[in-house]
Amino acid sequence: MPEPGLVIRYDYLWSDDRVAGREAAKDRPACLVAASDPSPMPRFVVILPITHARPARGTAGIEVPAAVRRAIGLDDAPCWVIVSEHNVDEWPNAGLRHLPGKPGVFDYGFIPPRLFAQVKATFLELAKRGGRSSIQRYPEKRLTLHANGGNSNSTPSSPLSPCAKPAGNKNDFLQTNPI
Repeated sequence: MPEPGLVIRYDYLWSDDRVAGREAAKDRPACLVAASDPSPMPRFVVILPITHARPARGTAGIEVPAAVRRAIGLDDAPCWVIVSEHNVDEWPNAGLRHLPGKPGVFDYGFIPPRLFAQVKATFLELAKRGGRSSIQRYPEKRLTLHANGGNSNSTPSSPLSPCAKPAGNKNDFLQTNPI
């Protein structure tokens, strides 16, 4: 089940690639930041990319500290969770990938609650200002996340909201109350 702060391996599609007409994506670590209620199907998640590229002008990112990278099994190179763009996808989805050298394992683990809170707060602040790009991997669902945690959706049984609690305990499941 998707939980706040979970870092997965995912075929993330950058907004620049979508604009250029590409649908193929690069497998990379990515952080789950929001999810729909667990009961309706399909279930949707909001996924933020993690990259080694320092955020360029117009891109916002939160650096992942070296201790966190080591703890969850990322490589030693500096990396950032990019909060100024995201993918919306179904859960589970075909974009989940096995970790290199670990068949059947799709996640690295959780980022710490304090780091997740910073990622979430910056993501929501950018959402309020309209400063982020969204790629809907399944555009036929017509799902749009709004800054207030609500959505406009032709499938009303799939409300998205930001994760209300940071990760820490696997029993702390996504809450669907707007922040």
